[in-house]
Amino acid sequence: MMRVLWLPLAALIGIGAYLAFPSRPAPVDGQRVEYSPGTVLPDVKTKGPGPMAKGQSESPSAFGPIASAARVPVAALMPSKEALRADVGRDPHVTPKALLKFSVDVYNKMAVAKANETAAKDLIAELKTCALDRDGAHSVQALCLLNAKRLANQYPGFAADYHSLEGQADPQVLKIMSSLPL
Repeated sequence: MMRVLWLPLAALIGIGAYLAFPSRPAPVDGQRVEYSPGTVLPDVKTKGPGPMAKGQSESPSAFGPIASAARVPVAALMPSKEALRADVGRDPHVTPKALLKFSVDVYNKMAVAKANETAAKDLIAELKTCALDRDGAHSVQALCLLNAKRLANQYPGFAADYHSLEGQADPQVLKIMSSLPL
């Protein structure tokens, strides 16, 4: 009796799954995708800076939207301890949004600095100020120190500056930085 019932039962489960989860066609560029009733989000594709064409300028303006973030000093981008505490108070189980935004902003500055040694020299000075800011949050200081280390790896001429900075950094900052991937 059990052997006879499995086929109709499997068919019912399959039909139920088909009705509950209908397949949707893949979105075409520029189309809107509906994820659930009432929620419509644009289909967004992000594009980072590609390799530079021969003869293209290595100036920050070569990076388009990234260039605007590159012009703002790191000190102006740093989130306050109060902003971080407020984010943690809202949801202590995720990385604070203020820290994520700061990380993205520094990433944009790093994209320009990795393509231009002059921009890298300016950025490492800004990162030094950030990493040694005694009023800043340790997590923010660790991000600055980590990015200074990345620049020192990219441009060996900055290694002495980085090692000096590492020697002046707060031990808690060094501890946090050691847990971050290079």
